[in-house]
Amino acid sequence: RYGTSGRIPHLPGAMQQIPARSTESPFRVYDFLIVFAITLGVSFFGVVVAFILSPPDSLDVTGILSDPAFLGISLASQWIGSIAGLFVLKAIRSASIEDFGLPITGADARGIFWGLGAVGGLIVFGLIVESSGVDAPSQDLVASFENIQGPLWTAAAVLGVGVVGPLTEELLYRGVLQGSLARRYAPMPTIVITSLIFAAVHFQGGNFITVLFVLLGPIFLLSLVLGWLVEKDNGRIGRAFFMHATYNSIQVILLFSGVAEG
Repeated sequence: RYGTSGRIPHLPGAMQQIPARSTESPFRVYDFLIVFAITLGVSFFGVVVAFILSPPDSLDVTGILSDPAFLGISLASQWIGSIAGLFVLKAIRSASIEDFGLPITGADARGIFWGLGAVGGLIVFGLIVESSGVDAPSQDLVASFENIQGPLWTAAAVLGVGVVGPLTEELLYRGVLQGSLARRYAPMPTIVITSLIFAAVHFQGGNFITVLFVLLGPIFLLSLVLGWLVEKDNGRIGRAFFMHATYNSIQVILLFSGVAEG
């Protein structure tokens, strides 16, 4: 599936080096669980710290997520946990950055157009749901941004939710999980299984049927496209990252601008 050599013979200087890909991912399915467990552990520690440094006014979900400092510390700890878990996994498997689907190059910025298309599809889907009279749920995290104001928080949210979050998720879900599943399954079931897991971790409370089809449905479809891009790019996550980052960033900007609702 992937090239086995990182060199092209008879090319001088820097042109001789190209990103190497192993013929098979070094990861196993349970490696995903290792990173996920480390992420949860660090996230829990971050939440405890957030409660100490910035206790929310209310212990319900709305009260907790509407506190900028608490939300910021919690999200930062989640991303730090994911990055730490990925580094631990890299050491365990003696993996190279190519095994995670890196590097990301300027040419991968074509994924921005895929992200714009995904946002357009989401808007159309939202209009259809609204016209049907269904009370559409939104992710608690996304909805919480409606209660946070100011250019500094806007920039922080775009950087975190629009860049750091998509990067860690693509490294974990497409780089590790999809790569490990590809050891056993054909591309289509690999992408579908990865997308089912990706959508499942975004599950939240509410009417089960509505959450399943209105909230998790678009996330599942987004993940299918992300997985397909990675497959088309021979395991590299660059285009998928730009698509994911564009999709998330535009949603955050629209929420902060008041154009969209959570």
